[in-house]
Amino acid sequence: MPERNTVLRSMHDIGLAGWFGGSLMGAVGLNGAAAQAPNPAERLQIASAGWDRWAPVNLAAIGAHLAGRRESWCPRRPAWPPRRGWAR
Repeated sequence: MPERNTVLRSMHDIGLAGWFGGSLMGAVGLNGAAAQAPNPAERLQIASAGWDRWAPVNLAAIGAHLAGRRESWCPRRPAWPPRRGWAR
């Protein structure tokens, strides 16, 4: 069984959870709460302010997900040159 890097795997999982969970909360919770404002201009300001505050956290979550994804993109041992005893 190949060795797994726990730190990278954790970054991948936590980043994906933050990216998906935060976006879902914003789409459902933040936009839903902003819809309660009586004035349409106020709704837009409330929702925009919330999404603007979330954007840096979302960027960090996406970065952590992609950094953690390195484990599956970069295999530990290259397939070339072939190992000793290959193709005998």
